[in-house]
Amino acid sequence: IDDRVAAKAMTDFLLNLGHSRIAFIKGDPAYDISRRRYEGYRDAMTEAGLPIKDNLLVTGDFSYESGLRCAEQLLAGGQHPTAIFASNDEMASAALATAYKFNIRVPDVLSVVGFDDAPVSRAIYPKLTTVRQPTQDMVAQAVDLLARRISKQDGPTASVILSHEIIERESTAKPSTSL
Repeated sequence: IDDRVAAKAMTDFLLNLGHSRIAFIKGDPAYDISRRRYEGYRDAMTEAGLPIKDNLLVTGDFSYESGLRCAEQLLAGGQHPTAIFASNDEMASAALATAYKFNIRVPDVLSVVGFDDAPVSRAIYPKLTTVRQPTQDMVAQAVDLLARRISKQDGPTASVILSHEIIERESTAKPSTSL
C-alpha cells in the first residue's frame, strides 16, 4: 500500500472527528515505512493548518514495550493529546494500556488508532481503529511478481500499489468537550 497516503487518511479521519491535538508515535527510523507514515501524518496536519508540536511526537520501534514508553511520555504531562496515532497496532495497544494506567478513558477522553489491522487490534478492549492492509492480496501479488520475474529473467521490475482501508472500531470518538 502507499503508507503515506494511508497515514494521511487516518490522520484526516481523526481531524474529521474534531481532534486537533493529535500525537504521533513514529516507528523504527531504520525502516522506510516509518518515514512514510510520519509524512502522511504531517501532510494531513499541515493541510489542516495545524502545527506539528514536538511534545506530540515520539519515536518507538514498533514493539509493545516502546509503545508503553512513548505513550507514557505523551500522557504523563499536563495537557495530553486528544488522540494518539501509533505507527502500528502493537504500539497502539500499548497506548491503550498506558491510558488505562493513567485512568484516561478511551475513547471518552482519548482516541487511539493504529496501523496494520493486526490480530491484536480485534482482541483488545476497546477494539482498535486501524488502517487495514490487504495482507493476503499483498502476498499473492508478491508471489505473482516473483513468478513473472523468474520466468522472464530480464523483464522490468513491476510495482503494484494496493488499497488500504480505515477500519473504525471502539477506540475512537469525537474529542471530549470537558478538556
